[in-house]
Amino acid sequence: MHSQVQGNPSLELCAKCVCVCVCVCVCVCVSVSACVWMLTEVQGVRSQTVKKPPPDNHLKAVKIQAWWRGTLVRRTLLHAALRASIIQYWWKQKLAELLEKRRRAALEYYARQNWAAVRLQSWVRMWRIHLRYCRLLNAARIIQVYWRWHNCHTRGFFRGSYEITASQLRLELEIFLGSQVCRITDCIPFPIKN
Repeated sequence: MHSQVQGNPSLELCAKCVCVCVCVCVCVCVSVSACVWMLTEVQGVRSQTVKKPPPDNHLKAVKIQAWWRGTLVRRTLLHAALRASIIQYWWKQKLAELLEKRRRAALEYYARQNWAAVRLQSWVRMWRIHLRYCRLLNAARIIQVYWRWHNCHTRGFFRGSYEITASQLRLELEIFLGSQVCRITDCIPFPIKN
């Protein structure tokens, strides 16, 4: 068959197209750039040689080329979809991190505000309790002063001093009964007799 193809230029072109397309089909997984180079070579050869190949081979070549172009487009779209998916996943992560930071900042702000309010309330309560304590203390002092004055004037109490010498006992007594004061001063000689 190879000798028949060499003699007829149109068959030679069709054989080259089919060989290139078969090579392209085999090279799909190997290298995209090599397959693209082969397709450009086929197009260059086709433009230099016979104008019209036989219809059967031409349709087959067009189908293979269309399949190959579709494969390239699908691969490109798949890569684009994967890249878009990666970018979307990254953006969702960043958005979630940003929302988490905002939520944490709002929570910390609320906690600070709450802590400040509690602290302020405790200071106000402490100040009010201290003020009430001071008022009660002052009232207790006033009551004690009046009670002592009352006790002093209604009950009697003694206050006195003594001095002992070798020959006598000297006494000074003050007896308070209400508003009256009685002072007793006496010297008792030794030995004391009944």
